[in-house]
Amino acid sequence: MSGGLVKKAEIHTDWPGLKKKELFEGRDLNSTIDARSIYASAMSTVFEVDFKRIQKEVFLGEDLQNLSDKLFSS
Repeated sequence: MSGGLVKKAEIHTDWPGLKKKELFEGRDLNSTIDARSIYASAMSTVFEVDFKRIQKEVFLGEDLQNLSDKLFSS
């Protein structure tokens, strides 16, 4: 992500490692953050809509992590 609302250049993830047993299907990095959490956080911040409303109405109540404070300036 880039733009004026992004706090700073950082990587946000859990790092499982590169050993074959830690890779998805033995070859690819595992996804450790649900991309929908990032999308919901971005929409909430950019459109100034409560995260829980985005979570309920756009992502149909999925259990998503609010990353707004970690990713964006207030």
